[in-house]
Amino acid sequence: MRIFLRDFKIQGVKNLKAPIELTFANKEVKSFDELDNNVKAIYGPNGSGKTAIIYALSTLKYVLMNPNFLQDSQTLRTLATLLNKESESIDFHLNFFAEVSKGKILLYTYETQIKYAQGRFFLNREKYSYRAHEYAKENILLKTEHGKIVEQFPNEVTDREFLNLLDKSSFLSLLGERVFVHEDVSGLEEFVPLIAPFFTFAERLLAILDTRDTKFTLFFRKREEHLKEAHMFSDIITSAASLHEDRFNFRRIHRDELALYKQTLKQKEAFLKIFKPNIKRLSYEKKLVLARGDNEYYDVNEYIEYEHYKIDLELESVGIKKIYDLFDVLKRLNNGAILALDELDTHINDVYLVKLIEYVMKYAKGQLIFTTHNASPMDLLKTKKNALDFLSISGTLTPWTQIGNYSPANVYHRGMIKKLPFNVTAESFIGVFTSDAK
Repeated sequence: MRIFLRDFKIQGVKNLKAPIELTFANKEVKSFDELDNNVKAIYGPNGSGKTAIIYALSTLKYVLMNPNFLQDSQTLRTLATLLNKESESIDFHLNFFAEVSKGKILLYTYETQIKYAQGRFFLNREKYSYRAHEYAKENILLKTEHGKIVEQFPNEVTDREFLNLLDKSSFLSLLGERVFVHEDVSGLEEFVPLIAPFFTFAERLLAILDTRDTKFTLFFRKREEHLKEAHMFSDIITSAASLHEDRFNFRRIHRDELALYKQTLKQKEAFLKIFKPNIKRLSYEKKLVLARGDNEYYDVNEYIEYEHYKIDLELESVGIKKIYDLFDVLKRLNNGAILALDELDTHINDVYLVKLIEYVMKYAKGQLIFTTHNASPMDLLKTKKNALDFLSISGTLTPWTQIGNYSPANVYHRGMIKKLPFNVTAESFIGVFTSDAK
């Protein structure tokens, strides 16, 4: 199933009190070939809220996929930090296209509100709907308010067990746990195919604040072959498997995964050699750490080998480690993920950065949302509509529009972007570093 995030609106996150909207496409489509931009770059000063956008997408991911999201103490601490101090809620609204059958594209909408009141967070409302196009009648699959179902189609498809949990967990996460973990579809045969695109969207959404973070949650834990009989879900399972089969840079590996690990390591080697041609190979050493019946787990140490020496990956430069970790997320992006990545440019030479973005724009099957301070990609990004946004300190998001013959980098640096007047000169720092600074 092909998925394309059309637009995404958030409100109440950190300094983003007013709603802001990120748009990839603002037109109706009859074919995915009409969608000519799959990249969104967000520029702005330090503290403007760029990272908050990635945090918001990460929060949305877990709302949709983790039924215990609002019952976890760490989650609640994160939400308390994420919530704008003048807001009482964090609101999400998104639209995405899904090709539900060959040549048939529908527009899907998801809305939810995480509310804070009386010392606790809860899901105040949710809505899952779809329509043939922007101006067609909306078909509501499920709508909840205050933890109660107020509208659904088909009627009476939900279990009683859901009714007490809808203020603590998203409906999709509860349904997913039942369908994919417990393999129970009884009474849901008509409903699940209708809501399947939301499962696919949630699985493909990846929001990453640090490429060294290996805490990606695989919600659809079952192997593809175990679920082949459920034909209505085969597309979801296939997409889930393709997105996650390559995630092996956590350092503990099951015996059955060693062959695929070696294959992935060879791909990473080829990727690293583009940036550093004097690398000879990537190698690894494994140590058996657990053997129980047929289960064997190994800890692996990875090395980069040069002509006359090799070095533990952990002792390599920060830039090489960043590029090494980028392989995993970019491979997912290449396979159709919707990837939101904070500070893509960190520790990457700007020439390589531009070429990586150009590759994504030309060849990747997924969508990339990233924050950056590096202005080098701007001239490339300006060639695609909706690829370049600017975020101000006040939380205003301004899409790029051409101003005379100025390049976007020139306009940005001159402070000519709406609400982004970089009112700073070299003289602004005079006296700051002296003892009598006020």
